[in-house]
Amino acid sequence: EEQQPEEQQQQPEQQEEEQQQSEVEQLHVSRGPDVLLPRLQGKTGEELRMSVFDLGGQAQFWSLVTMFLRNRSIIIIFAKLNELLNELRNGDKTRGDSNLSAVAELFVWLDAVTSATNRGPILLAFTHADQVPSHQDRQYVSQELDKMLQKRAIISSERLIRPDDKMLYYSIDNTQAGADLGVRELRITLQRTAEKCESVTQRVPLPLRLLQDVVCSLSRNQEQDFRFLNSSAIDRAIRRVRERCGTESPYIELSDLAELYTACASRCIPSLEDKEFRVYVDFLHLQGAITHFNTPELDTLVVIDCGWLLKAITTIIRVPALHPLAHDHKIQYMHGFEDLYNKAFLHPDFVPKLLVDMSQQEQLRIVHVMLREGFIIPYRFSSDSSGFLVPSLLPASLPNEEPVPELPYRVQFALYTSSTNQLPALCSRHELRQHCHQPAGAFAFMAAKLTKLSQASGELVRTPSLSRTAAIVSLGPHDVALVDNSDLNTLEVRTSASKALGVVRQMSQCLRQLQQQRFGDLKHVALVALDEERFARVEDVQAGFRSGDTVLRLGTRAMHFWEVEARASHVLPANSDGRFHCFISYRQGLRDSLATHTFADALLSQAGELQIFHDVTSLKKGLKFDEAFMQAMLRSLLVVPFVTPDSLERMKQKEKLGEVDNLLLEWSLALHLLKHGVVKRICPVFVGKEYDEAGAKGMENLFVSLGKCDMFPNAVNQPTHDHLCRFLKEHHSAIPPPDRKTVRELVSEVMKHNSACLCWDLLQQGDYPEEVKNDHSLVGKLRRLAIDRTRAELVYVRCAQSMRSIVSEVQRELQRQEQVEAQPHTESPHREQQPPPPPGAAAAA
Repeated sequence: EEQQPEEQQQQPEQQEEEQQQSEVEQLHVSRGPDVLLPRLQGKTGEELRMSVFDLGGQAQFWSLVTMFLRNRSIIIIFAKLNELLNELRNGDKTRGDSNLSAVAELFVWLDAVTSATNRGPILLAFTHADQVPSHQDRQYVSQELDKMLQKRAIISSERLIRPDDKMLYYSIDNTQAGADLGVRELRITLQRTAEKCESVTQRVPLPLRLLQDVVCSLSRNQEQDFRFLNSSAIDRAIRRVRERCGTESPYIELSDLAELYTACASRCIPSLEDKEFRVYVDFLHLQGAITHFNTPELDTLVVIDCGWLLKAITTIIRVPALHPLAHDHKIQYMHGFEDLYNKAFLHPDFVPKLLVDMSQQEQLRIVHVMLREGFIIPYRFSSDSSGFLVPSLLPASLPNEEPVPELPYRVQFALYTSSTNQLPALCSRHELRQHCHQPAGAFAFMAAKLTKLSQASGELVRTPSLSRTAAIVSLGPHDVALVDNSDLNTLEVRTSASKALGVVRQMSQCLRQLQQQRFGDLKHVALVALDEERFARVEDVQAGFRSGDTVLRLGTRAMHFWEVEARASHVLPANSDGRFHCFISYRQGLRDSLATHTFADALLSQAGELQIFHDVTSLKKGLKFDEAFMQAMLRSLLVVPFVTPDSLERMKQKEKLGEVDNLLLEWSLALHLLKHGVVKRICPVFVGKEYDEAGAKGMENLFVSLGKCDMFPNAVNQPTHDHLCRFLKEHHSAIPPPDRKTVRELVSEVMKHNSACLCWDLLQQGDYPEEVKNDHSLVGKLRRLAIDRTRAELVYVRCAQSMRSIVSEVQRELQRQEQVEAQPHTESPHREQQPPPPPGAAAAA
């Protein structure tokens, strides 16, 4: 089978080689991406095609790079040789629009591509070599940068393609254009590298190759380019798709792709969820032939020209002074224009004014893409107005030159890749500078996530102050600042909370999302300063605290714990007696795990002194998890079961009655301990089935959908009951064994507990403003979308607020009870003397 090169997001445009070269030679500012389609002649005489994306290097475009990067991409990073030389030799740190020096910006892009991809060739090309004519100067730049790369170990020698053993980069003379020797060397290297790429050499099934070529023919509108198109079935399928979508459409529907798949594979599929068809869709996405998003709002969209998608996004995310649009003169004096490009606020009614060449459906899809990729986030401008925050457009400095507050408690988050050596247990400042890095767009992403958490924490204590290097927000009653610590090369979190456990967990969760959505090879660790020079892992300090040891061993060093506690008390639990204010009970699964994470983090950020049992962070390694969580429940004040459709699904299945159900085990123990006064309250969080109607999210009432619990088996789960009885007998014989109850009885008892956490009511709290409710235009849909997404973030935070109040109420009751018991019993002079108790009464009592 002949193999075609990777066709990555190609634009339907055919040009002659001379026209392409003249376009390359033009000097202009890219409003990413410019898409070029060079044709090269392969070794065997076959034509080798590639799509070249030229993305602008401004800070505003940093977040976009991960959208089109693949592990099969060839990446070329450009920089100005004259600026690099001035900085390395003379210390002249020329500042660009990114507010970074030339060397720092080069490493920001290197960090981005090495964090987003873990394989694929990388080439460095430095322009303006005509201003650095000395060969010694060029070698000096190469040697100095080479030393930096070796120290930081962010890129393997196999990935970096050099022109020769002595030079790190290709020198480009801007005055020579295509006749320059560096350009010629780069072109030859690019061709040789492309011929070795996996996408060129990999063998794939013939139907998949046919489907890829058909998609590429649609994207270019050039079906005569492919010799295989002599199949009448494929020809008819292409014609039908073109009639429906248009000959120059940059996208098709998923059903259209399914029709093309049927023609190429000669196989009809029962539905769009067909497993083999979905595998082909995912492969084409990884190849770059299409762009497809596995989300309900975007699942039907198949983009065959990613250039169209990115140009639509960069119509919003851009620098107007450098990248003006033809209709800017009509909108540049509007309030929405100033808010977007000065404050990074995108008002829903301003979207149609920017995407003027698109239909309403296309505009709505672009907004959904930007929400999914994190390019925009829901944002509350005020109590009655919602829109979107655009992290990439954050200003270079805080509003009104506001200083970053010197808050007393700090935690450093070190980011590194798997290619970097593992950070030692005790890090020095030098080791952090050497091993850690921040990919392009990482800080803006984290600042946006922190703002999102702040918006979800209830009433706004302060309006967030945001920039590309610092973000100051409120999480509950506490101020939190996120700072780009360029001295340590870390993300620094400052807080006024004396117990910062919730903030640490929330930031760790945001960094995991950063890894999942953008930088798959990125890892992180939270560090706390032990002195001016040394930093320890927060998890190691917490583990030492829980163990009760007086000495904390970090690598080869040992420290008395009182020394550690004096500097790291803000990341330690409130006490180490093993008691918990709140026990979170839930079924392991994607939705329920995310919900409980949000709930636990919000509870900790609002009340850091609380002890919460959440298995993800509370279970110790090496212990039997079922016995560990039952022991923890015995030491808990409240039990919070998350009652969700996913958690109940297994309990409905009769065939599962012969297996231990750990969630049913937790509920059975909680009800039994409540009966005997060990647990004081059971406070369920009820979650209904989520739905999405026209982009507006909602939630069904769980009680209505369940009815009278008749769907649950009226039988005992004997293995679960036996396991609970055995545990109580072996570990807590003072508590009698529980009665045998059916699954239906246990679920019914849990659901009878009164709860303030009915998530469907919390999600619907407050109706839309009247003008938004009755607006059925695109702007109305976008306003409702922003409001709904903002409310969705608030649900579990409001549950946490309610739970905090319940914990405080129970604590007050216990304190009053203890005070009453501690008071001496005095005899009243007017009361008749009571006779002494009978013998043995004290023993009986």
